[in-house]
Amino acid sequence: MDVIKNDVIKTVFTVQIKNATELDEATETITEDLGQVKDLQYKHQQIESGQPMPVAQVEHEITPVPVREGPKIGRNDPCHCGSGKKYKHCHGKIA
Repeated sequence: MDVIKNDVIKTVFTVQIKNATELDEATETITEDLGQVKDLQYKHQQIESGQPMPVAQVEHEITPVPVREGPKIGRNDPCHCGSGKKYKHCHGKIA
């Protein structure tokens, strides 16, 4: 569908109509093209009413969440290494 959209946009922006007869011809062509698009039908798998739609079962591995030993260090707090810098300019840069 994206290819069709791009083709339509390219055509619309590059068309140059010079007189009224070309305008009439372009209008007829567009009307015919729209008639073809209106006949377009999408086919979907029919689901009987009252039955749930089948869903693929996917098993996800549960990964344990790391446990923090102390309180979280804020970005503007002094660094825990004792350098005197803010955490965001010292060890916070690495993380």
